[in-house]
Amino acid sequence: MLVDFIFILHAASLSTEHLNANNISIYKSSFNEITINGLTDEATFKMFSVTGKEVMHTRFASHGKKEITLPSLAKGVYVVQLTTEAGTINKKIILE
Repeated sequence: MLVDFIFILHAASLSTEHLNANNISIYKSSFNEITINGLTDEATFKMFSVTGKEVMHTRFASHGKKEITLPSLAKGVYVVQLTTEAGTINKKIILE
């Protein structure tokens, strides 16, 4: 018996959906801290390893600036996902 499999790959781009990313900056302020500037509402912050494993998840309300302390993570490349009611921003972060 021959069985065919169909694989569908859904790739999320590092872009935004209805969220004005020009007003929001996400950057590594120290090895164990991420700073988010320009966000003025509730958001969900997720961080993923390059293999897709979620390494951090938190929800918060921001009034312009939010500092998020990271758990103990290995050096490497991670993807940060910031989601609000207005949309989602994905950004690559390198921990050195």
